[in-house]
Order: sequence, then C-alpha cells, then structure tokens
Amino acid sequence: MRLIAFILIFFAINSNPFSFAQILNNTNDTNTANIGKLDRLLEYANNDNAEGLRQLISEGSISNFINFGDSQGHNALITAVSKGYKNIALILLSQQLDVDITCKHGKTALIYAADSGYVDMVSYLLAKKANPNIKISGGTTALLQAAGKGYYSIAEALIKANADLRLSGIYRSGNNDGIDYNMTPLMIAAFNNHDLIVKLLLDNGSEINRINEYGANALFYAIANGNTETAKILLENGSDANISATYGTYGNITPLALASTLGATDLISSLLIGKANINHIMRNGKTALIWAAISSKSEAVATLINARADLNIADNDGKTALMFAAENGDYNSVEYLINAGANINIVDRFSKNALMYAMENGNLDIIDLITRASLNR
Repeated sequence: MRLIAFILIFFAINSNPFSFAQILNNTNDTNTANIGKLDRLLEYANNDNAEGLRQLISEGSISNFINFGDSQGHNALITAVSKGYKNIALILLSQQLDVDITCKHGKTALIYAADSGYVDMVSYLLAKKANPNIKISGGTTALLQAAGKGYYSIAEALIKANADLRLSGIYRSGNNDGIDYNMTPLMIAAFNNHDLIVKLLLDNGSEINRINEYGANALFYAIANGNTETAKILLENGSDANISATYGTYGNITPLALASTLGATDLISSLLIGKANINHIMRNGKTALIWAAISSKSEAVATLINARADLNIADNDGKTALMFAAENGDYNSVEYLINAGANINIVDRFSKNALMYAMENGNLDIIDLITRASLNR
C-alpha cells in the first residue's frame, strides 16, 4: 500500500505542483484519498457540475485540498471564475479557501473575473475580501484590465473596494511597435477611448498629469489613438498639454505634434485652447507644424498656420516645414505655407532649399508654384 501511495504522490507532484507541500506533510493513505478528491473537485469545477461538487463536500471537508490546482495552478475557484460558472464559484466561496491564490501566471480569480467582464463574479470575490491590488508578473491588476476593456461597473466596484489608482501595468499599445507601455488605469482608459471610465477615475482622484517612463500622460495616450472626446475631457480637467514623450517611432514628441501627424484638426484646436505651445521645439528641433508637413497633413498645416505657428522654424538639420512639404509633393501644404509668407530661400545644412527638394523629387507642380512665388517676391 505504501508503494502505491508513493507512486500516486509522484504523479500528483508532476501534474499538480501546487499540492507538493501538502503531499510532503501527508504521505499516507488519507492523502491518497485527498488526491482523488482533488481530481474530482477540479473536474466538477471545470465542467460546471454543481451537483457533483455538493456531493463531494457532503462526503467530508475539502479544506485540505481546495486551494490546490492543476499544472497551471488553476484551482477550482480560478477555473470556475474564468469560465463564468457562478454556481460553482458561490459554492466554493462558502468554503474555507484562499481567495487570493495566484495561478502559474500570477493571476488571481479576481483578475480573471475582471478581465472577462464578469460583474457578478467580481462582486462575489470582493465580498469575500479579495485583494484588488495584487499585481501579476507582467504588470496588470484587476482595475487595469477593467479600465482597458471598458468594464465600467467592474471598475466602479474595484474602486469602491480601494483599488489603488496609482498602480501601473504593462499594456501592449496595438500600434505594432513591439513596445509594452507602462500605463496607469487612467492612461489605459484614455488610450482605449473609455471616456466614462476616464471620468470615473478622475472623480475618484486619479492623477491626471502623472507620466510614465516614456514621459507620457493620459492625454498623450488619448491623442495617440485619436480619441478626441476623451482628450477634451482631460484638457477640461487640467491635463498638461506641453509634455514631450516617446511613442512608437517618435523619439520625442508633444501631444500637439502627435495630433498634427494624425491630421486631427479637432484635437489640434482643443490642444491650442488647452494652452499647448504651438511653437514648442522638440529635441530634434521639430515643431508641430514641421511634423504636420512631414506627415503630409495639409489640413493640420492650415490649422496651425491659422493659429499663428512660426512658419520658418528649422529642425536640427535646418529643414523647415516648407522644405518637407516640397520634398513630399504635398502641393496644398506648400501653397498654404507660401501664401502665409513662409521663407522660400532658407537653406538647410545640406545646402538645399525648398525648390531644390521639389526638383530632386520631380514635383513639377510644386516647382512651378515656388518659382512663381519667388518671382512675385
């Protein structure tokens, strides 16, 4: 019998590492029986078998093994919660168990519930004092998941349970730059355009101007995803419009310049109302107007010109907005800049002016436009 018990223990250790401590303390026939009961417990939880679970509990206490799980660390509670099995979860929560146990990936039942949008599950777990501030390896929390996916009721419940609004976590931006951005719940909600959650977080004291290691705040991430209404909410609540941050291929860029690269004229107008510095010069010497010209966003160029942007600021290479527009073949932007009085004779460090860039790229209409402008001046 003892040999059989050790064989069963060996297989249990390999299939269920989380029962290892229990097995070390109970290498006897009772433990062998518990291993069998654990298998039944996990099976019932996995298959939403409430009747089987009640039968198992009626056979005796399950407290000795209720917290143990499979090879991924998914105990019965995590399994039931992640699948949305309410009856199983309620039965398990009526037992003596550790509600904050984590699986192999560091997730608690609460994080699984928040990530899946299971409002009732979140309520059950919080009623049993589940910790909303456990942060998994990789960085996320229950509130970060809810804020990122737009689950307002879950975010509200977590905040009421004293979820820490300052806890940041890793979020893949979705812009294919391969970077995982460290964001607060407010930043994630702003990026994903969940304006109701943005308001909820602000009403509960979230730091509107907190920046991460990339120098970005929530406003920056709202603009990065073109979320005009969310950006307006943040600006109305005092968000700093003059930060400079790293994002994607942009090594250093302001919210206004980022909006300009997107051609988001509504955002540009809102930022200027929010006192964004229209002529802020970034580390590479570029301004919002230069970025608009680089991106061939002629409407953004026109909006910035009308807001009295300096037309002749040159970047670290000496290139002006007019040179970039001429180089890119952006006729409308060149026309807007020339009509507004941009200097067509500025030469950059490569000894080139706007006309030469137009000629190099065969932009005949622009060559004609600049030539006529030079004759009229």
